Amino acid sequence: MNSRISEEVEKVKREKSVALEVKYDDIENELYNVGISAYDLSREEAKKWERQIQKVEAAIAEDDVLKFFWDCIKEGHKRVEVADLMDLKPRQLDKVRERFIRTVRNHQANKTPTP
Repeated sequence: MNSRISEEVEKVKREKSVALEVKYDDIENELYNVGISAYDLSREEAKKWERQIQKVEAAIAEDDVLKFFWDCIKEGHKRVEVADLMDLKPRQLDKVRERFIRTVRNHQANKTPTP
């Protein structure tokens, strides 16, 4: 009888622990992990991405802060790491990121295609 009660108590404890289990997701992993490996790209896709990278680098060529930010992104640093490397607070880094995006978009919008 005692062993039956002990088994039931253990069963309830296990069910509660599984039901109350909390899963933590690191938001930075989701933001920075694009899930694309260099081995997953075809030659054509790799060329397309290389052209995109060249456009970004041309857009930020005049701004050392944005170039450093871009290098950190390419190296795979996380937001907090980049902020630390740039000696900024994470919120200040967000402003740099917004300026980066704005600069690249404006550069691409002002770029006229050659005939």
